[in-house]
Amino acid sequence: PPFSSRRRHTRYRRSSRGLGDVYKRQGFGSLLDRLIRLRYVVVAVSLAALLAAFWYAGRYMDFVLFPTQSADRFYVLAELPTGSSLDHTSDTIRLLEAEVEALPEGEVDSYVTRIGSHGDFNMGENEHWAYVGVYLTPFATRDRNADQIVEDLRQRGSGIEGIERMVFVIDSGGPPVGRPITIRVVGSDDEKRVQLAGLVMQRLGDVEGVKDIDRDDKKGKEQINIDLDFIRLADSALTVSDIAHNVRLAFDGEVVTSVRYGDEDVDFRVLFEDTARGSLDSLSDLVVPNARGEFIHLEEVADFTIEAGPSNVYHYDNERAITITADVVKDVITPLNASELALAGIDIDADWPGMRIVVG
Repeated sequence: PPFSSRRRHTRYRRSSRGLGDVYKRQGFGSLLDRLIRLRYVVVAVSLAALLAAFWYAGRYMDFVLFPTQSADRFYVLAELPTGSSLDHTSDTIRLLEAEVEALPEGEVDSYVTRIGSHGDFNMGENEHWAYVGVYLTPFATRDRNADQIVEDLRQRGSGIEGIERMVFVIDSGGPPVGRPITIRVVGSDDEKRVQLAGLVMQRLGDVEGVKDIDRDDKKGKEQINIDLDFIRLADSALTVSDIAHNVRLAFDGEVVTSVRYGDEDVDFRVLFEDTARGSLDSLSDLVVPNARGEFIHLEEVADFTIEAGPSNVYHYDNERAITITADVVKDVITPLNASELALAGIDIDADWPGMRIVVG
């Protein structure tokens, strides 16, 4: 309608006059005119200021992704000596729980304990592992931040007997980015990889402000290694396959027949009895038949060693890897600077051929 059309036109004109008044009153038009005339100078000054800001930030400003001071939860990863039972681990961790409960009132909202695992931090299950997840009250309602509470609990828990190692991990929120320092030692040579990981851990420990250093090549349960003497094996007319088959038969068993009971088929498995499977003497006395029909005791062609086996085997880019993690004291050093100092004196190409280090 004509009335409606005039009304819209009137509003537009009034709005235009209003913006024009502001334009003139603030002097924006004259300023813009000057800047346009000096546009090359303005662009040059802006670029110079931007580059100066980047230079200053890179040289004098530290960067910390997701700071932990305002965090509202943290985890204590505990390890007891290898071979500890679940019951012993549980009893020992109760002492740590008591220290959590002894923290000042109003700081801890709740906590949860899991025995035999480190959750998502170290994959796998071991009877001598445990972790305690501590959930704090909101940051605005307490006097101390998460870093201060963790240091207090670290001092309280240091005197607990039976705990071989404790690592504190503060959940700073945000996406899962891992711990502040993450260094992967990658390579297929097991001996070199373990040695290089030990060197990196040692150098990290020498850097001031680095704490809670950990690695993921954890030891699992004790296992018996059978080291075969191949010369004696050949003289005895035996092969590695013969040894492996008979050891597997003795300790894991083999289904030899099945019997039908009514509507159900029941398999019968032949293997050592429980007491024999728990004895090293039974393994060394195991009799293995050779190609000539003779019976050879396993101890005649092999030696035995007992050591802790690997808990898990990790890979990175299809190669075996050991991941070293650590935390830092934010007021002393940043994660990037700590990693650079720890790796500064390590010459991978010259001293560790076949190995590589990936910093995350």
